[in-house]
Amino acid sequence: NNLIVIEELIEQNKELNKLNSSCINTIRIVTINDSNNPDVVASYLRIGNNNFVDNFNSGGMVVPIEIETGEIIYPALDKKNNLYEIHPITKTKIKGFKIPNWEKIIKLVKELATVVEEVNMVGWDIALTTKGIDIVEGNSYPGHDIYQLPPHRTNGIGVLPRFEKYLK
Repeated sequence: NNLIVIEELIEQNKELNKLNSSCINTIRIVTINDSNNPDVVASYLRIGNNNFVDNFNSGGMVVPIEIETGEIIYPALDKKNNLYEIHPITKTKIKGFKIPNWEKIIKLVKELATVVEEVNMVGWDIALTTKGIDIVEGNSYPGHDIYQLPPHRTNGIGVLPRFEKYLK
């Protein structure tokens, strides 16, 4: 059918470029919309590690973002169980990194979560660009592995209580 898709190149903003410039480091935010009352149940930063993707299952790292503040308080983890407080290539501190425009990002994903009422849970991939906030995609299956990693759990408490609040 000779179909062609043309997409604009995503240019990552300078703050996330400091962390890693080999790829776009996306933010995965999981929203649940229950009775038109959307909320964020998980948020993670996916970081490339000297490759062209940030995907945890393809060599990247993942680290939770504190939903209330946009700050990273844990070290990042890769699939080989290596922990990183500092990016091994750029030497930028991961632990303590604050996501720019966090309040705007949260507001946007909550608005997006109400667009299609039939889709209750979405994993939003967000890129911070030189132009602002870009929505890369919405995932109906948000990749449940990345928000249940043991090094990112305080006192052994997982994310189940947060999900149970919204899922019936």
